[in-house]
Amino acid sequence: RLKLIGSGDRLASFGPEVKQMAELISRNQARFGGNPPIGPVGAYIKLKDQRWSKAVGNALGRFASYFLVRKNADKDTCM
Repeated sequence: RLKLIGSGDRLASFGPEVKQMAELISRNQARFGGNPPIGPVGAYIKLKDQRWSKAVGNALGRFASYFLVRKNADKDTCM
């Protein structure tokens, strides 16, 4: 099981839309059959050495703010 790193304030660093999406998913978990989307992906990444933060940020780019879903229907629910 993945563990979210940080607090809700950390989600703010991904922008207001991402924070709002995370809050909506949290409030509506039942709509996802007990398997809500995971994200934002970047919130689950913890570097042991901060020297790599720029390289990891560049590699992930916009994908750091994406959510992972288990089913296409979940993607449709999020949109």
